[in-house]
Amino acid sequence: MISSVLGFSQHSKTIDSLQLLISKQKGIKRAQTLNELSWQYAKKNDSLAIAYAQQARKCSDSLGYTAELATSYIRLGTVYLHTNRFKEAEENLKIALQLEEKENNISGIARAKGILAVVYKKTQNYSKAIQLNKECLIIQKQQQNNKKIARLYNNLGFLYKEKNEPEKALEYYHKSIDLRDSIQDKKGLLISYKNIGAFYNDQKKYRQAIIELKKGIELCKELNDSIQLSGIFMNIGSSHNHLRELDTALVYFEKSLFIKEKNKIKKTETIYSNIGSIMEKKQRLDKAITYYDKSIAIAIQNKNERQLVDTYYNKGKVYKKKEQYNKALAYYFDALQLAEKYHKEYRRLDILSGIGEAYEQLQDYRNAHIYNEKHIILRNQIEKKARENEQAIQMLNEERHKNKLLQIEKQKTEAESKTKNTQLTFLLIGSALMVILFFVLFRSYRLKKQNQIAIQNEKIKQGEIEELLKNQELKSIHAMIDGQEKERKRIAQDLHDRLGSMLSVVKIHYKSVEENLEKMKADSKTQYEKANELLDEACVAVREISHNMVSGVLTKFGLIPALRELKQNLESTGTLEIELIDYGFDDRIDNELEINIYRIIQELIGNILKHANAKEVSVQLLKRETTINITVIDDGDGFDTTAIANYSGMGIKGIQSRVENLQGEVAFDSGRGNGTTVTIDIPVDPKKHTL
Repeated sequence: MISSVLGFSQHSKTIDSLQLLISKQKGIKRAQTLNELSWQYAKKNDSLAIAYAQQARKCSDSLGYTAELATSYIRLGTVYLHTNRFKEAEENLKIALQLEEKENNISGIARAKGILAVVYKKTQNYSKAIQLNKECLIIQKQQQNNKKIARLYNNLGFLYKEKNEPEKALEYYHKSIDLRDSIQDKKGLLISYKNIGAFYNDQKKYRQAIIELKKGIELCKELNDSIQLSGIFMNIGSSHNHLRELDTALVYFEKSLFIKEKNKIKKTETIYSNIGSIMEKKQRLDKAITYYDKSIAIAIQNKNERQLVDTYYNKGKVYKKKEQYNKALAYYFDALQLAEKYHKEYRRLDILSGIGEAYEQLQDYRNAHIYNEKHIILRNQIEKKARENEQAIQMLNEERHKNKLLQIEKQKTEAESKTKNTQLTFLLIGSALMVILFFVLFRSYRLKKQNQIAIQNEKIKQGEIEELLKNQELKSIHAMIDGQEKERKRIAQDLHDRLGSMLSVVKIHYKSVEENLEKMKADSKTQYEKANELLDEACVAVREISHNMVSGVLTKFGLIPALRELKQNLESTGTLEIELIDYGFDDRIDNELEINIYRIIQELIGNILKHANAKEVSVQLLKRETTINITVIDDGDGFDTTAIANYSGMGIKGIQSRVENLQGEVAFDSGRGNGTTVTIDIPVDPKKHTL
């Protein structure tokens, strides 16, 4: 091809040279030059690129030159693909594929199928795209082109991710990484790390995503690739954002935006949307809307509907927080339509929940009930699929780890065998006496080595068994805890979404009866008022049960915000003033430990309310590197601490039991009329915590 001679770095000089050649050329040479001009104008001037490709097609067709005719159809299909004219792209690429198959041009067949697969990826026909990539994979394996094989593995990983088959996506991403690492394809390896990091973000495994993405940062620095670095910074920022490490996330987003603006890259809609999300979490709602509006404008200009799903949803959330529920619903429904189009199930789940809450605030309980039901159905489907995917991914990782160990062992064995053979060959060159001597020594050495290996293997096997038992015990405990918490959340959600909405609708029907109360007899009216009173109590009970079963603030925002909410709720009753002091809790601690500490403090304050007659309580939390110290002081009646062992109630014993399960220590300092001080020290070790 002429492109390989002229190169692509000096586009204007190349184009001028090619245009000069046209007037002097005829036949096949002219068709080749026209196709090359089409390639040079691709992504710069689509109309000219199409015009040159059409001229090349006519010229090749008139000469009956199939090879160059196929290239002209490839050029047309590629330009139509770049301009999102997918139907025309598909038609031209199919013709090109037929021509290449007619000529049995293997590389041409792979080229046509590869570009056609991109068309199907863009049109979300993932099954066809996967099929074509696998057909290309067979061809490249036959030709032993490892770079292209690795790229196809990466493509298949992305397609399976979009098809919501994460275990297969992870399998192909790892194949791509392993192959690119073995052939030292650092540029390709960088892309694979970026893609697998984005995959872990989609799977809500944010810490694992950060680990993979930081491997990509090192390669970006080594290759001086600022464009890929921008994408990696954005993905790491997204990980920290979901972990609520907002300031860290903002730093990464700003780094990514700086690189894009410096390189005049216009695709910045995702970054602006993410910065808006941080502003929203910091309660700077007007600032958040400004960033969301920027993101929406750029996404519309770039025809990036996928990004609009998230930005419309985020903007709807802001308007809901501002209590502008009709505006919130408008953005929610825009987001829902696009989420359904692009099969973004996790986002659709969030949107349905937001719509239900907005209708509830507008007292449109009928619609609130409808969308809460949709939310519950979709949530159950996603949770079932997530459990299946989690098991498959875990098995895949275990199998991959096992295969790596086997490979290392095989290499070690081969190296040892090679060394021994070399030594044996060298020794056999010696005299017969040396051979006999070597035989005696080698036999002795071999027996000794076998004994050592047998002893070592026995130790390793015993250690593996102990480790397996420990891991299995930990898995069982964590599975039990996880199941308990998920069931509590599910019951609480169902109480709120189903029974709460239904009670509200019943309440509306009771309202409509009030107009005829005057016509009722006195005894009927009394019965009605009693029923209405019981209905109000049921609504309150449902809300309290839902809140008590799972603290929304604790789950979403952590221990300290949950304790602040507890303080606010108790102080609003006017019975108790609470001082809350915390230090060292800038980052969240283990979720199970947060739940335990919250319940301990809740139980302590409950005991104070029941027995102490206190007016003021001080709750102090101090997080050190290895321990958490909790001190609760009240000014109540106090009690005899020497009689704790004789108490029959569950309050203090429950607190002691929880602290003991956390491998902590608790001390009670009190006396009649002197108030009470409770001091608790708990180690920061999430592997040992139990609820």
